[in-house]
Amino acid sequence: MSTREILGHLAVLPALLGLGALFFIHETGPAAIPRLLATLDSPRRAEREIATGRLGQMGRAAASAAPALAAVALRDLDSSAAYALGEIDLDGARDLARRVIPLLGHASVETRRKTVSLLGGLGAAAKIATPALLRALEDSDKLVRMHAVSALARIGIPRTAIVPALIGALDDPDSSVRYQAGTAFDFSMPANSQLEAARSAPARPRDPAAEGRIAAWKSRAEQAIRDDRDVEVHIYLLTRSRPTDLLLTVLRSAGAKEERIHPLHELAKIGPRAVKALPAVVAVLGDENPFLRYLACEVVAAIGAAAKEALPALEPLSRDASPAVRESATGAVAAVQGARP
Repeated sequence: MSTREILGHLAVLPALLGLGALFFIHETGPAAIPRLLATLDSPRRAEREIATGRLGQMGRAAASAAPALAAVALRDLDSSAAYALGEIDLDGARDLARRVIPLLGHASVETRRKTVSLLGGLGAAAKIATPALLRALEDSDKLVRMHAVSALARIGIPRTAIVPALIGALDDPDSSVRYQAGTAFDFSMPANSQLEAARSAPARPRDPAAEGRIAAWKSRAEQAIRDDRDVEVHIYLLTRSRPTDLLLTVLRSAGAKEERIHPLHELAKIGPRAVKALPAVVAVLGDENPFLRYLACEVVAAIGAAAKEALPALEPLSRDASPAVRESATGAVAAVQGARP
């Protein structure tokens, strides 16, 4: 190929890159929202899940899709639509949780199973459902109990209610529920073949090796709570025993604002030890993203009395435009002042 031909091809390259960028924006950016919304009514489940997944990845940029996602999630008890809504609209997700909570007492076991999974899909925004999910751990159906464990682990807050409940689930009569509860406590102890066998064949007699691992999980979790040591009870395979200092580093160095959601959620799960991160968390209380303000309030509440320096920043949040933020800020003030919201 001659030099002239090479230069000719290079000249065309920027145009091709530009076309590729336009295609990418059309397929994944706000321009794709109408097409993705239309796909929510597809008879093919895989197509619906792809659409909800892409909408969820857009985050708040897909705010216009929130009402449709909430409608689909409520109509079909669709956990994938709920997951996307939880990534997009804090108050929409909270309202959806409030509306489906009564279904946890439905006579249909299938409805209860779907409802528990939906609430787990909403993530931290479904904190309002924690008391009902704690009751679901006593459901007569083992799959409802197992999904309730997963949902509580994903919501993760308030830690003081969820951690003891997950420890209690380690004594569930069904091995699949015990296994799910065990994996909620992450001490970087990967599941071995015996545990996997216990999960896939719950009707088999108790496997001594599996039961021994579950007992070890329970012992270490209870000891961490008694000692309140740096060996924190981390929930749902997210932190992998990350210390507070590392989460603080992630929080400070995050580029896009959405990247701060994960470390804030994890700090809220850690509890009083998160006090090391308090100055950085207080700075987030004034952020324009309501989800960040909400999670920052939850971190302050988890820290408790040692977070008094956050009180001035919490005061205006009692009048926040977001109902979820207002409620969380009220609870945080009560926790810092040693009262119950």
